[in-house]
Amino acid sequence: MRRRHGATVAAKDQPAKQRRRLAAGAVGANPRAHRQQRVISSAIDRMPDLIGRAGNALKLGSDIADPLADWWSKMQREALNSVIENVRGFGVALEEIAKILKARRGVLQDALPAKDTPRDPDVLRAEAEVERMLKAGIEIPDDLARIVEKIDVRGSKVAPVRVPRWRDIARFSSLRELRASGTDFEISKDGGYLAVLTSLSLLWFPLTQTNDLTPLGQLTALTSLSVTGNSATDLTPLGRLTALTSLTVHASSATDLTPLGRLTALTSLLVDARGEFDLVWLDALKQLKKVGLKGVKVLNRAVLQGVELQIYS
Repeated sequence: MRRRHGATVAAKDQPAKQRRRLAAGAVGANPRAHRQQRVISSAIDRMPDLIGRAGNALKLGSDIADPLADWWSKMQREALNSVIENVRGFGVALEEIAKILKARRGVLQDALPAKDTPRDPDVLRAEAEVERMLKAGIEIPDDLARIVEKIDVRGSKVAPVRVPRWRDIARFSSLRELRASGTDFEISKDGGYLAVLTSLSLLWFPLTQTNDLTPLGQLTALTSLSVTGNSATDLTPLGRLTALTSLTVHASSATDLTPLGRLTALTSLLVDARGEFDLVWLDALKQLKKVGLKGVKVLNRAVLQGVELQIYS
């Protein structure tokens, strides 16, 4: 112990080179320590080579990654450009659709079902007051007469409505619809008042004292007409109303229905007549969808194919 301790103390006083020699001798005397030293020394010797290989691997990885990065970047650019082109093409297509819709706006509006729009409350109140005044025979002031659009004074056979002042309707410059069936309206006496109503599109009235339809021939803006009551004999005046889309006519005394063949805009037709008729003129009514017949014996039913037919007894 003393000698080892003394050697250790003495070793501390020796130069560094000698201490390393002593340390090497101590390691050499221990096989296990000697193996560990060799492993460490080998690892240290290989360190530069390993570092070099790692550097080469990183450089090789970079060389491989460069084209991959270029491809990825190019693919992203192409994908983005493709999206932009698709969006641009979609925009162009929408513009073309808008042009087509604008060009066909009228056709599309005609094809769509009509929508009821809210009416002006002041006009509705004026119309109610005018109807009351007509039935009472009171003169209608101009401020009411010029704004009314629809008049409905219908009655019935049991309780007909009498209007003392039919002449006042000539002052209804905005009138579009007049429903006067079941009243004492007479086309021969009162029909002249309708001539100035250029906006009138709907007219329902009875044939009472006369069956002459001549005054109706000038109401060319009419699109809906209903002639009820006594029977008309000559339908020629109706043939001039080429804007009609709906017609109801009592013509039990008429012997010729062919004037109705000029009404090529008709979509709905109801005829009350008596006798046998060749309805070949129906072929000219290409828009016709509904036909109602009362008392009519049809000689050629083939002309009624393709329309909704209702037979009334």
